[in-house]
Amino acid sequence: MEDISRHKALLRTKQQELRAFLNEWNPIGVDGLPYDEYDCFLRVIGDLHRGTTEAEVAAYLREQLADHFGIDPDPSQPEAFARRLFDWYWADPLPSGS
Repeated sequence: MEDISRHKALLRTKQQELRAFLNEWNPIGVDGLPYDEYDCFLRVIGDLHRGTTEAEVAAYLREQLADHFGIDPDPSQPEAFARRLFDWYWADPLPSGS
């Protein structure tokens, strides 16, 4: 049971870190958004954990910006942000079984 609690705590920490990165990135460029505005991107943690490539993360970000948010993804440079997320996650990945 202790491992499950530890893994959940690690996942919550990763989610909080990712929310902070997303809000800093702020691809729609609106100040004062709700803290969870970009929660649709939180699945990236699981994707990375399963071995999704940096290019696949970039494609997902680009797709969400265009289809979900209805904006041109180019100004927010999803490829550069995907690289940041990839490096961030793999610097301290979730343990197997999370």
